Amino acid sequence: MSYFLYHTKILSTTTRSIICRSEDRTLRSSDEYFRLRGFLICPNCGKNITASASKGRNNRYYYYHCNATCDFLHRAEIVNSVFEDGLKALEMTQTVKKLVRKVFLNSYERFIKTPRLEKKTLSNEIDKLNSRLSFVRNKLLTETMMNILK
Repeated sequence: MSYFLYHTKILSTTTRSIICRSEDRTLRSSDEYFRLRGFLICPNCGKNITASASKGRNNRYYYYHCNATCDFLHRAEIVNSVFEDGLKALEMTQTVKKLVRKVFLNSYERFIKTPRLEKKTLSNEIDKLNSRLSFVRNKLLTETMMNILK
């Protein structure tokens, strides 16, 4: 029952810790080894890879394996370290970070800041034209009234 509740994330962390203590095991230790569980796909059959631990004579051994009958099985420590090395290889250098920053700032200027300034300028021009129009209307009204009164 607790396995179902853990994976559907119904229980709060407090309840999980109480259940883990009562079952004399911790979720944290298995989560440390199985960080990629649910994200990996079997290269042999294309199904999702799961993870499990085996108890040896002295230690526990953690593995990622396929549920299908394709015999995919690899140590979790090795898979995790290969994945972490791949992520480190993707890390941006300082030069690339500066370039990305410059591109974002230029895009911000072009698509956000410049249109705002244009909008403000156009709004000011519209206000000026409206005040001139109002002045002209008042002048026309005054002239019309003067002509009627004559």
